[in-house]
Amino acid sequence: MPTTDNTVSSSTANDKEQLVEMTFWDHLDAMRSVLVRAAIVVTVLSVGFFTVMPDLFDRVILAPCRGDFVLYRLFNSITRLSEWLPDFSTDGFHVELINIQLASQFFIHISTSFWLALVFSCPIILYLLWGFISPALYSTERR
Repeated sequence: MPTTDNTVSSSTANDKEQLVEMTFWDHLDAMRSVLVRAAIVVTVLSVGFFTVMPDLFDRVILAPCRGDFVLYRLFNSITRLSEWLPDFSTDGFHVELINIQLASQFFIHISTSFWLALVFSCPIILYLLWGFISPALYSTERR
Protein backbone atom coordinates (compact mmCIF):
# COMPACT_ATOMS: atom_id res chain seq x y z
CA MET A 1 0.00 0.00 0.00
CA PRO A 2 2.71 2.57 0.70
CA THR A 3 3.87 2.28 -2.89
CA THR A 4 0.47 3.29 -4.23
CA ASP A 5 0.53 6.41 -2.04
CA ASN A 6 3.91 7.36 -3.51
CA THR A 7 2.63 6.63 -6.97
CA VAL A 8 -0.46 8.77 -6.43
CA SER A 9 1.54 11.66 -5.05
CA SER A 10 4.08 11.46 -7.86
CA SER A 11 1.33 11.30 -10.49
CA THR A 12 -0.33 14.46 -9.13
CA ALA A 13 3.07 16.18 -9.14
CA ASN A 14 3.53 15.09 -12.75
CA ASP A 15 0.07 16.43 -13.61
CA LYS A 16 0.99 19.83 -12.20
CA GLU A 17 4.29 19.85 -14.07
CA GLN A 18 2.76 18.89 -17.40
CA LEU A 19 2.33 21.84 -19.68
CA VAL A 20 -0.98 22.52 -21.30
CA GLU A 21 -0.66 22.00 -25.03
CA MET A 22 -1.94 24.94 -27.04
CA THR A 23 -2.63 24.95 -30.74
CA PHE A 24 -1.38 27.62 -33.10
CA TRP A 25 -4.77 29.33 -32.98
CA ASP A 26 -4.73 29.32 -29.16
CA HIS A 27 -1.35 31.06 -29.23
CA LEU A 28 -2.63 33.52 -31.79
CA ASP A 29 -5.65 34.24 -29.60
CA ALA A 30 -3.41 34.80 -26.57
CA MET A 31 -1.20 37.16 -28.58
CA ARG A 32 -4.26 39.04 -29.81
CA SER A 33 -5.48 39.54 -26.25
CA VAL A 34 -2.05 40.88 -25.23
CA LEU A 35 -2.02 43.30 -28.18
CA VAL A 36 -5.57 44.45 -27.45
CA ARG A 37 -4.68 45.12 -23.81
CA ALA A 38 -1.59 47.06 -24.87
CA ALA A 39 -3.66 49.11 -27.33
CA ILE A 40 -6.21 49.86 -24.60
CA VAL A 41 -3.45 51.05 -22.25
CA VAL A 42 -1.95 53.31 -24.94
CA THR A 43 -5.38 54.67 -25.87
CA VAL A 44 -6.33 55.46 -22.27
CA LEU A 45 -3.01 57.18 -21.64
CA SER A 46 -3.31 59.10 -24.92
CA VAL A 47 -6.71 60.42 -23.93
CA GLY A 48 -5.37 61.33 -20.50
CA PHE A 49 -2.40 63.18 -21.95
CA PHE A 50 -4.61 64.90 -24.52
CA THR A 51 -6.84 66.30 -21.78
CA VAL A 52 -3.86 67.91 -20.01
CA MET A 53 -2.02 68.86 -23.21
CA PRO A 54 -2.52 72.68 -22.94
CA ASP A 55 -0.94 72.75 -19.48
CA LEU A 56 1.74 70.28 -20.57
CA PHE A 57 2.65 72.43 -23.55
CA ASP A 58 2.72 75.65 -21.51
CA ARG A 59 4.71 74.33 -18.56
CA VAL A 60 7.00 71.72 -20.12
CA ILE A 61 7.32 71.72 -23.90
CA LEU A 62 7.18 75.47 -24.57
CA ALA A 63 8.82 76.55 -21.30
CA PRO A 64 12.11 77.54 -23.02
CA CYS A 65 10.15 80.11 -25.05
CA ARG A 66 9.83 82.39 -22.01
CA GLY A 67 12.56 84.34 -20.24
CA ASP A 68 11.77 82.87 -16.81
CA PHE A 69 12.84 79.36 -17.83
CA VAL A 70 14.81 77.62 -15.06
CA LEU A 71 17.96 77.11 -17.14
CA TYR A 72 17.95 80.75 -18.25
CA ARG A 73 17.72 81.89 -14.62
CA LEU A 74 20.65 79.58 -13.76
CA PHE A 75 22.75 81.02 -16.59
CA ASN A 76 21.84 84.52 -15.50
CA SER A 77 22.93 83.87 -11.91
CA ILE A 78 26.20 82.26 -13.08
CA THR A 79 27.06 85.21 -15.33
CA ARG A 80 26.33 87.68 -12.52
CA LEU A 81 28.86 85.91 -10.28
CA SER A 82 31.79 86.30 -12.64
CA GLU A 83 32.99 89.45 -14.35
CA TRP A 84 34.71 87.82 -17.29
CA LEU A 85 31.56 86.08 -18.63
CA PRO A 86 29.24 88.08 -20.87
CA ASP A 87 25.90 89.13 -19.40
CA PHE A 88 23.11 86.60 -19.94
CA SER A 89 20.04 88.72 -19.54
CA THR A 90 16.60 87.45 -20.46
CA ASP A 91 14.75 90.72 -19.96
CA GLY A 92 12.00 90.93 -22.55
CA PHE A 93 12.83 87.53 -24.04
CA HIS A 94 9.76 85.82 -25.49
CA VAL A 95 9.25 83.56 -28.49
CA GLU A 96 5.96 83.84 -30.33
CA LEU A 97 4.83 80.76 -32.24
CA ILE A 98 2.70 81.19 -35.33
CA ASN A 99 0.71 78.42 -36.99
CA ILE A 100 0.12 78.86 -40.70
CA GLN A 101 -1.73 75.60 -41.26
CA LEU A 102 -5.30 75.14 -40.16
CA ALA A 103 -5.12 71.85 -38.24
CA SER A 104 -1.44 71.76 -37.28
CA GLN A 105 -2.04 72.58 -33.61
CA PHE A 106 -4.59 69.80 -33.25
CA PHE A 107 -2.39 67.22 -34.95
CA ILE A 108 0.63 68.26 -32.90
CA HIS A 109 -1.43 67.75 -29.74
CA ILE A 110 -2.66 64.35 -30.96
CA SER A 111 0.78 63.10 -31.98
CA THR A 112 2.47 64.39 -28.82
CA SER A 113 -0.13 62.75 -26.59
CA PHE A 114 0.26 59.47 -28.50
CA TRP A 115 4.07 59.44 -28.22
CA LEU A 116 3.97 60.36 -24.54
CA ALA A 117 1.43 57.58 -23.94
CA LEU A 118 3.62 55.11 -25.81
CA VAL A 119 6.67 56.05 -23.74
CA PHE A 120 4.83 55.94 -20.42
CA SER A 121 3.09 52.65 -21.26
CA CYS A 122 6.30 50.81 -22.19
CA PRO A 123 6.67 49.15 -18.75
CA ILE A 124 3.09 47.88 -18.92
CA ILE A 125 3.51 46.65 -22.49
CA LEU A 126 6.74 44.85 -21.56
CA TYR A 127 4.96 43.26 -18.60
CA LEU A 128 2.13 42.05 -20.86
CA LEU A 129 4.60 40.67 -23.41
CA TRP A 130 6.53 38.91 -20.63
CA GLY A 131 3.28 37.32 -19.46
CA PHE A 132 2.81 35.97 -22.98
CA ILE A 133 6.39 34.73 -23.44
CA SER A 134 7.24 33.40 -19.97
CA PRO A 135 5.05 30.26 -20.03
CA ALA A 136 7.04 29.00 -23.03
CA LEU A 137 10.37 29.25 -21.22
CA TYR A 138 12.01 26.67 -19.03
CA SER A 139 12.66 27.63 -15.42
CA THR A 140 16.37 28.09 -16.17
CA GLU A 141 15.58 30.39 -19.10
CA ARG A 142 13.30 32.62 -17.02
CA ARG A 143 16.24 33.81 -14.96
